[in-house]
Amino acid sequence: MHEGDYSSIDGFVEDRAVVVTTNGLTHITFDFLCPYPKYKWLSNYSYGWAIFQDFNGIGGFVNQSHDKYIHLDYEQVTQFSGEGLATFSQKGLYGIVKSNGEIIGLPQFSRIDGFSEGVAAVEINSKLGYINTEGIICIPPEWTMAMFFSEGLASVANEDYQWGCIDHKGHVVIPANYSFLGTHKEGRICFKKGRKYGFLNSEGTVVIPALYDEATEFSNGFASVKIKNKWGIINYEGKYLVEPQLDSARSFRNGYSLIRKNGVLSLIDVNGLIQSYPEYVWMSHPYKGVIAVTAK
Repeated sequence: MHEGDYSSIDGFVEDRAVVVTTNGLTHITFDFLCPYPKYKWLSNYSYGWAIFQDFNGIGGFVNQSHDKYIHLDYEQVTQFSGEGLATFSQKGLYGIVKSNGEIIGLPQFSRIDGFSEGVAAVEINSKLGYINTEGIICIPPEWTMAMFFSEGLASVANEDYQWGCIDHKGHVVIPANYSFLGTHKEGRICFKKGRKYGFLNSEGTVVIPALYDEATEFSNGFASVKIKNKWGIINYEGKYLVEPQLDSARSFRNGYSLIRKNGVLSLIDVNGLIQSYPEYVWMSHPYKGVIAVTAK
């Protein structure tokens, strides 16, 4: 176990973790050293780039070696996507920047979300549609709310705030008949009917009935669900890996979920094996055998 003199830590992402030192934020590697510059603000990595702001107010993106920067004047900014694109705002308008630092056109939209599957949600005249990686509208703005694409589908809401799903051509695949639809993950979509949550498949068929007071998206084959103030964990068929008896249950990541029962933190794997850590008040998901923790 490594004990660091940090006022705050985060879990590892892309082989780096953000730590807060007395002199600012920086990244550490698996040797737990702090060889990089300190910043006023710093994010985890996404596709090789982290968002930063230094103590002089200069911001943008920095690579994993901290020897290459994309300096960017921004008010808000998203992390880079797999397409090598990020979005940012200047004076209330949003634009697109490439990972080589090139800006695609001038900021012109009142909102752009992050890119996924080659498109990003964009706001035009108070309606939401989607633009492609060149900044060209590819799905007309006709929705009141819109989420990012995942596994070929995006959840969108009409003016009555009823949710459905569209495909990359903008065609409605699942009619807007739900009070909420989550992101399409692992062939399942969390839906809300009335006050209860269940799950649809990618065709819009109910595969897990609306039985739950709250529910997360599926990850690593499981979703967390809440019934009467207690959380459980279900598989794709709705069968319980853990019955609703937990104080909390986070989504699975890297094969593990973080759960809390009777105030005690534990890790549970996809086979249901539980290892408890009563000496800690906070833990990250394991990453390549390393877990960030905060002791009591």
